[in-house]
Amino acid sequence: MDWINEKLENMGKKIRNLPLKYALLVYLLSGFLAAAVLSAVSVSFAAHWCMLSLRDMGIEIYEFHISGSFFLKSIEGPAGGFTQDDVRLVRFVMTSVSLLPWLWMLLCTAASAIIFYRQRIAAPCSVLENGAEQIQRDNLDVEISYDSRDEMGKLCGSFERMRREMVKNQEAMWEMIEEQKKINAAFAHDLRTPLTVLKGYSDFLYRYLPGGKVSREKLVSTLELMSSHIERLEHYSRTMREIRSFDEWTAEKGPVGFLEFAGRIRETARILDRAGDIHIYVTVTGEDCMMELDQDLVLEVFENLLSNAIRYAFSETEITLENDIEAGMLRLCVRDDGPGFSGEMLKEGKEPYARETHGGSGAKDHFGLGLHIADILAEKHGGTLSLANSIRGGAFASVSFSYRKS
Repeated sequence: MDWINEKLENMGKKIRNLPLKYALLVYLLSGFLAAAVLSAVSVSFAAHWCMLSLRDMGIEIYEFHISGSFFLKSIEGPAGGFTQDDVRLVRFVMTSVSLLPWLWMLLCTAASAIIFYRQRIAAPCSVLENGAEQIQRDNLDVEISYDSRDEMGKLCGSFERMRREMVKNQEAMWEMIEEQKKINAAFAHDLRTPLTVLKGYSDFLYRYLPGGKVSREKLVSTLELMSSHIERLEHYSRTMREIRSFDEWTAEKGPVGFLEFAGRIRETARILDRAGDIHIYVTVTGEDCMMELDQDLVLEVFENLLSNAIRYAFSETEITLENDIEAGMLRLCVRDDGPGFSGEMLKEGKEPYARETHGGSGAKDHFGLGLHIADILAEKHGGTLSLANSIRGGAFASVSFSYRKS
């Protein structure tokens, strides 16, 4: 019995996977076969019933056979034993019996067409209609599946592939939008420190230049520093405009002296020290040498770490710049005397939009992107960012950059 069921199931699968034109032919042939069987059974039963019924009426039929699909009759009885009404009755009954095969043919053909439509057309159409309706409602989680390898199954498969592509495109679009949001937020975030520095230079010149308290050398030096910051802002804005994500940021290395670069770090720290209530201390260690370095990228990381430290510091921030010539590494450490990193921030501080719930007055107004940007840019320069809490209290961020001597 199981063997028969298995064979029937396999046959059903084969029929289900047939192309529609062959499947329609199978359904129609099945209907014709059913019509033939039903016709033979019903005609035999109806003829036998008619003969018995007519015999009860006193009408004897002695010969009765089939030619094509019509019955031929011979009626025997006593002369004058049959009236015209009797003859007409007999012919009507026998003609009705002869029409049964045609009736069964019509009914079975209609039934085959209905079954074919319901099983091979209506079911996949319902799947497609439901899928299209869900997609129209922006629900792309619906799966468009129809278990058949015929034309309708292939059509459902095409719809399913289209849905998956739409899901991929939507995910890519959301990722692009998210990256653009990060780029825009980072741009607004990273403008703060350079603008603060430029504002410090501007206030210095506005305060002391009219009274003649600024020497020519100091004026030229200040203007050069302002010009370098403006050029850096222009380069940064151009970079942010051209890239679609931080992954597209590339390190553009060039020769720079270690002490020269340390001077830029000191100058930025000095201006920020004057601009706020947090005291900033800078320590530089290591021998001078020419390094292949992307100054703008390193300064971007430095300013992000410094602005993050100033935001949470109570009164002071320490900066340490170290040049390890043997390892070819430039290390930058920033420590503040604030509350330090929470356990969650130590684990997820480098993720985008990660923020502390405590801190200084500006702690709730930033984007939570400073450490994330610093981590990405450090990796672009062959370095790493590490977060910890200082043994003296406060947060400690250390970042390294690999370089080649030029």
